[in-house]
Amino acid sequence: MILEQLHKMITNKEYAEATTYMEENTAAIFANDKLDLIYKEINQEEFLSQASDLVLLITAWCAFFNKDNEMVTKVLKRLEGKNFMSVYDTSSYAALYAVTAENLSQEERVFYATKAMQALPQGDTSAYMVNAKLVYEQITGKDQK
Repeated sequence: MILEQLHKMITNKEYAEATTYMEENTAAIFANDKLDLIYKEINQEEFLSQASDLVLLITAWCAFFNKDNEMVTKVLKRLEGKNFMSVYDTSSYAALYAVTAENLSQEERVFYATKAMQALPQGDTSAYMVNAKLVYEQITGKDQK
């Protein structure tokens, strides 16, 4: 259903609606067994040129899971140095940067992974916190319950 909804909205150039839909259904996007097809659907320049920072980051995470390092790098560079307005943007960017940025020391990776968790409110149970904790655990080997 997610794939079909996104296809319809993007085909009809309903980009604002597609953006809102992605922001409201992030967990379902990543839990979907058709993530590769979702990524192909959303990875369209015209759509992404009008997308929110969060949708760009969702797309970059989809790219990461589809081994499209070029797209991950493109999004990270586009958003580099940006002061995000949303804690979810901040967390998503920091987590993605921690796992994908080249030439980071282990200490720097831990810094960004920690920042991804700390950007979110304490007690947050969103997919963003789950992702931030997973990134932290992968980088440090320490369990974050």
